[in-house]
Amino acid sequence: MDAAKPKGRKRATRKQDTAPAPTPAQTVADPEKLTALPESDAQPQQPRPSLSQRITRSLQQLGGASKAEEGHGWVEVEQLLQHPEPALAEPALEQACDNPLQERHDDNGNHAPAEGEAATNCRGRLATAASALARRFAELAARTLPKGGASWAVPALLVCLVLLLTGGLWAACQARSSRYQLAILQRQLSRKILASATAIGELHQQLGELSSAVGQLEAAQRASSGSALEELQQACNAQAVTTADLAAEVTQLRQAVAAAEAAAAAATAQAQGHSDSVPPGESSELLKQIRQEVSGALELFVSDRTGLPDYALAATGAVVVAHSPAHLPRPSLFQRRLINVHHMNVHPEATKRLLAPFSQPGECLPLVGSSGYVDVRLTEPIRPSAVTYEHVPAAIQRPLNIGSAPRNLTLSGFLGMPPPHLSSPVKAQKRYADSGTAPPAEVHLASISVNATGRRTVHTFPVELAAREVLIDHVRLSFSSNHGRREYTCLYRLRVHGTPQLSDNP
Repeated sequence: MDAAKPKGRKRATRKQDTAPAPTPAQTVADPEKLTALPESDAQPQQPRPSLSQRITRSLQQLGGASKAEEGHGWVEVEQLLQHPEPALAEPALEQACDNPLQERHDDNGNHAPAEGEAATNCRGRLATAASALARRFAELAARTLPKGGASWAVPALLVCLVLLLTGGLWAACQARSSRYQLAILQRQLSRKILASATAIGELHQQLGELSSAVGQLEAAQRASSGSALEELQQACNAQAVTTADLAAEVTQLRQAVAAAEAAAAAATAQAQGHSDSVPPGESSELLKQIRQEVSGALELFVSDRTGLPDYALAATGAVVVAHSPAHLPRPSLFQRRLINVHHMNVHPEATKRLLAPFSQPGECLPLVGSSGYVDVRLTEPIRPSAVTYEHVPAAIQRPLNIGSAPRNLTLSGFLGMPPPHLSSPVKAQKRYADSGTAPPAEVHLASISVNATGRRTVHTFPVELAAREVLIDHVRLSFSSNHGRREYTCLYRLRVHGTPQLSDNP
């Protein structure tokens, strides 16, 4: 018995010597278990190992570890389980990608993300966190796994863990980058929406201005149409007045013709009573001839309102050969050249406006100032009997245009080209000095005073008795004043009546 005890102590001592020395972590982790192991000779009943313990045991068996090393591994695993290390993945991930959208202020004071800095900082923090986690996992694996195990286990686990962590961190960084790009797109979209709203507002404002301009244009058009309609009504009223005057004159003429017919019939009856020499058929022929002559006179009067032939009519060959300076407020270059080459500075439409019928106000020959002259070549030589000047009715004129009507007119006749007017005596002397001829004699025909505000528009005056026997082929119409317009004077129509030279020859 005594000898057996020392053996037991020796085995216990050997076993105690062969057992590895406990680490401070083991002593702190489970002191009761460490003190009980050397005292018991039998194997203690161990609890069912957990999943982590079984994984550790499998790795130790693959590495060929001893039982002591295996027990030492269990102790470290249990210590780690009792004192777990803090999780590093989520705090590191939060620290690595915390606030990847770093904001900065632009010149206008608005928040704008730093595009390059956010991605660079996020990747740098991810790399730092991954390296820290790898080091921590290496330390944990070095303490947990057996030292004499296989050399491929630790690197494999490290590679797997690093791949998992890197993939997770990369996914988190991509998600943050996507949110960053989405924020940029939202801000750009908001700016474009604001710009579109501003453009739409400006377009609405322009549409409003255009609508107001169209309204003003319509109002102006209605006003101008109303004024034109009023002028047309005034012209129609004046024409009606003129027509009424003409109808009255025709009525008077018909009454005179009827009286003449009655007198002729009475004279015929009286002649038949006193003498039977005139047969009844001849008296009826006389009445028929009288009616034809009266009808022709009526037609002539209605057509020209004078009943006299006009030898200053442009349609039969009369021409304006000279006049005082024409009033052209803004002549074009073509008009100036045409005036310079046409009959010694004669207005190109002078003949048409002065020697032809007119129908509207303004169709006149305008001459500068309140005095001037016009020289007209007649269709053929005549012995003058009367002159007629016609002006536009005052009822269809504007009050301002009435002042341009001539007031005092003087007509003179010439046989041959009239000499230059008194306004240019030097030119007249030079012309006749070069030609060596004397100027033609001037014959005074008539002096006319025109009332432009009266109802009568056609003014016919007989020429002087001394001038009725003189043969002329040119006339000069001179005016010394008008009705108040200083800028210009308007001449509408001139007519000259008389007997042609051919009637002298039988």
